[in-house]
Amino acid sequence: MRAARRWLAGRSLRTRLVLALVALLAVVSVAIGGLTTIALRHFLIDRLDAQLAPATAMRGERPGRRPSRVADRPSHPARRPARWSP
Repeated sequence: MRAARRWLAGRSLRTRLVLALVALLAVVSVAIGGLTTIALRHFLIDRLDAQLAPATAMRGERPGRRPSRVADRPSHPARRPARWSP
C-alpha cells in the first residue's frame, strides 16, 4: 500500500484523476455486466418455463415431475440394455 501511495504521490493531479476515473469505470462496468447477466438469466428461465408449461399440460402431467411412461422404466424390453458377448 505504501508503494502505491508513493507512486501516486509522484504523479500529477490530472494523472491521478484519470486513473481514478478509469478504475471507477472498470468497477461500474463489471457490476453492470454481472447484474445484466443475472437479470437476463432469470428472464430467460422464466420465459422457458412459460413456454414449457402448456406443453406439459397437453401431456397431462404436472410440471416438475418425471415422466411416468412405461418405456422410461429400465425393465421395459425396449429400454433394456443389450448384452455384449465377446
